[in-house]
Amino acid sequence: MTVDPKTVRLITPGIDKFSIYNLIGPPHFGEGITRRWNYVLFFPAAPGSTERQRCRMEIRFVRLPGKYDVVVSEVVWKDQSCADRVAAAE
Repeated sequence: MTVDPKTVRLITPGIDKFSIYNLIGPPHFGEGITRRWNYVLFFPAAPGSTERQRCRMEIRFVRLPGKYDVVVSEVVWKDQSCADRVAAAE
């Protein structure tokens, strides 16, 4: 799935799972009872390139005390270049 890095940048600690569904859809790998979602995303070609950038992202969740819903605790990228591209998105 090709996704805009600006959209992925909105996935930050504290956001809930339903908001992620609205931004980039369900996880690409079965959730089961884990508190981690994994995605393979493609970013549009960077300036001066013709190929999309393939990125692997894991979203980790935590349940806050006294709350029912789980929220993002952290986003982990397999490649630093993907994290850098999202961080630079405006």
